[in-house]
Amino acid sequence: MLFRYKRRGDGMKRYLKLSSLLIGILLVAGCAGVTDFITGEDQQEPSPPKLTSSPDAPEGTKREHADAAVNKILFTQFDAMDIVQLDDINNPYDGVPQFIAKRLEVEHALSVGYVNGFLPREHGTSRQDSIVRLAREAGARFLVSGVILDAGIMEHPGYWGTPIGKSASRHFVVELAIHDGLSGAQLKSFRIEHSAEGDIRIGRDKPIGSNRFGLTESGRALNELMNQAATNIAAIIKSALQPSQASQASQASQASQASQASQASQASQASQASQASQASQASQASQASQASEGQ
Repeated sequence: MLFRYKRRGDGMKRYLKLSSLLIGILLVAGCAGVTDFITGEDQQEPSPPKLTSSPDAPEGTKREHADAAVNKILFTQFDAMDIVQLDDINNPYDGVPQFIAKRLEVEHALSVGYVNGFLPREHGTSRQDSIVRLAREAGARFLVSGVILDAGIMEHPGYWGTPIGKSASRHFVVELAIHDGLSGAQLKSFRIEHSAEGDIRIGRDKPIGSNRFGLTESGRALNELMNQAATNIAAIIKSALQPSQASQASQASQASQASQASQASQASQASQASQASQASQASQASQASQASEGQ
């Protein structure tokens, strides 16, 4: 009897050992799986900045976009002369050029893109090389850069030093430049100015282009400025493309005229060959007739 209980005790010990070993294996495998998952996620390298396009335009302009793809316009971040003046605006460096790009795409049926980066401030070879490189990488024909020159606030004191009649105004000045993406040369530059009065601070909780942004005095002034910038850029781009389009039209006309001339020449040659063949046949028939009469 004692021997039988001892055997049972040994079997229970072996069972417990096997169970512990199995549990340990499962725990190690599970930890390894979790470790591999976390390690794999941590080892992913951050993606480099990518060129992005503005949102799709309405259905009515998609066909025009396809035609304009070869004349794509690339926007860069806008620089600022005094960033302190912009402390109440949420990211104007990206917001202003992206707003203008969207207007060009939606209202003027132009293909646009955006790159997250500034051009070198110094005009020269380095700046031109950057323009050519960015335009080539984006597949763009033109590049637009800009600088916010002024967004200063001016306080106007009240009458006789009292709060009565006290007010404030804000003056916005933005300079934009359009560059040739093939050579890096500057094609055109211009400045746009707009002013606001009253409650002229915007607030960083109102992104550029939002409804709340447009409800502020300064937001309305900036919207007008950016819409005017889009109109000016569209006119400059279309003017720059006119010589190319005229050249293409001239080449097409010349090709059509050459084709018509070739067809006319071939028709004339065919007519002359036909007439010669008919004359030859008539001559042969006449000779045969004369020979028959002689016989």
